[in-house]
Amino acid sequence: MTSPSRVSRRSALRSLAGATGLAVLAVAGCGSPARPAPATGRTVASVHGPITVPARAERVVSLDLSKIQRVLDVGLEPVGVPTGWQPPTEHSDWYARVAKTGTQAAPDVEAIAALRPDLVLGSPQGIDDALYARLSALAPTVVLAAPGAGAKWKELSEADAAAVGRADALTAIRTRYEARVAQLRTDRSTALRQRFATVFGMPGSAYALLPDAGPGIVLTDLGATFCSLEAGRTGVFEQLSYEALGRLSDAEVVLVDAQVDGTLTAPTAALTAQPTFTALPGRVAPLSHLLVFSYGEALALLDQLDDLLR
Repeated sequence: MTSPSRVSRRSALRSLAGATGLAVLAVAGCGSPARPAPATGRTVASVHGPITVPARAERVVSLDLSKIQRVLDVGLEPVGVPTGWQPPTEHSDWYARVAKTGTQAAPDVEAIAALRPDLVLGSPQGIDDALYARLSALAPTVVLAAPGAGAKWKELSEADAAAVGRADALTAIRTRYEARVAQLRTDRSTALRQRFATVFGMPGSAYALLPDAGPGIVLTDLGATFCSLEAGRTGVFEQLSYEALGRLSDAEVVLVDAQVDGTLTAPTAALTAQPTFTALPGRVAPLSHLLVFSYGEALALLDQLDDLLR
């Protein structure tokens, strides 16, 4: 299955292949930044096998939007990231000024080289073998597989923290998350007994996010009740046609994705305008931090759920 937040990446990568090769040739030419000294000290796992990385990386480039907050969670600001991230408020100023490395689907290799990274983080959906070879010529490149839609975000947070040499630093934000969950389980216990559905708008259809997806993990930690379509299911999401939206009819709270300013994305606006959606009896709640890939984003979602369920 393809993650709702990354549905166009594979087609974009196919069209990018030629341009990427040209960009890397330009980087390798005269006047390009010198490659940093080879990494020493630690070896971490990746989809390409063991990778030797710096003992404590300092100049990290994240080429996957889902990894940005994970790196910030351990107190390290990446030196380069893609465009298209929706940062929590506390990181909005930093994100506005940090160097951009193109889009997630189309990394700018020249821009990456100019940043002189000592570590590059990415995912298989965004880095094919040809691009991986060229990035590895710039710095150790750690590519970790991810199921999509925030599934296994806790395990991936641990892996990314280890990759940048700050595994111990994750303890503090993990503890904050667990304390916030415990607080909401007590303060919002009655509201959490309502049946929840989590829906992500896509062109012409919808994705019902299942308990294994990022927000489902948070709702599970809260002890929330899922609607019948999602309860007890494994996997990340189920795609629903507009005609099938009635399968969410027992949901008392329907969480939908929104942008930072609270407006709906175009696919979700189209979804919520469908007669089959407006006929749903549940309360509709747009949340800008509905997709969760990290502890920081999970905390942002908990804050929004706290406000919603008061």
